[in-house]
Amino acid sequence: MENHSNNQFNSGTFVLNCESLPPSRRTFVVFGVGRSGTSMVAGVLARLGVNMGENSTIYYEDTEILRVAKAFDEDLWVEKLTPIFERKNREFDVWGFKVPALAGKAVRLAKILRNPYFIFIFRDPVAVAVRNLITVNFDVAHSMTATLHMNQIFVNYINQSKIPLMALSYEKSIINPEEVVRKIAEFSGLDSDDARILDAIKFVRPSPDKYIQASVEKRTPLDPDS
Repeated sequence: MENHSNNQFNSGTFVLNCESLPPSRRTFVVFGVGRSGTSMVAGVLARLGVNMGENSTIYYEDTEILRVAKAFDEDLWVEKLTPIFERKNREFDVWGFKVPALAGKAVRLAKILRNPYFIFIFRDPVAVAVRNLITVNFDVAHSMTATLHMNQIFVNYINQSKIPLMALSYEKSIINPEEVVRKIAEFSGLDSDDARILDAIKFVRPSPDKYIQASVEKRTPLDPDS
């Protein structure tokens, strides 16, 4: 795996397979375990101008894609999602989504998406486990094990993939939001103006109280998405 970043400052990000200009039509997917910061990245993309779902929630999940992903096994969700993706391709030159229920499905998704651009976010597994304990009373050891397992799946994919992708650290994003937002903007290939950039920078912060409270009220230990 070759890191193409030439910035000596550790931004907590790296980008691969982006040597050429981005195509005018492309699809972004945010990958990460539940409560690792996927909503933050999806929210940044939305503020930069990427359509992240007409029915997106406080978690920046496209509810149409979410329902299909959680209702069917893999062969069926591919069948059900394909026409949804095709419709979105007709409606938007650039669009995207994040659904942690599909976190381990990068290989399959890459085959049915138009010009996929993948973003993987990594967060300290202890922090993820504590969030799961607070919001859904989920076992800490089990949560840490699941996070480490999924992170390894992400690393394996990153190591062999040829599609454009970005990996970033949640902790670094919170420490230096301007740097990370500008890196995401550069990766997105969008001509985002200063107002959009500033709005996205302001959005990057630790989970707001209303987000955590919504998780406590609506989530269960068997529902890991956030």
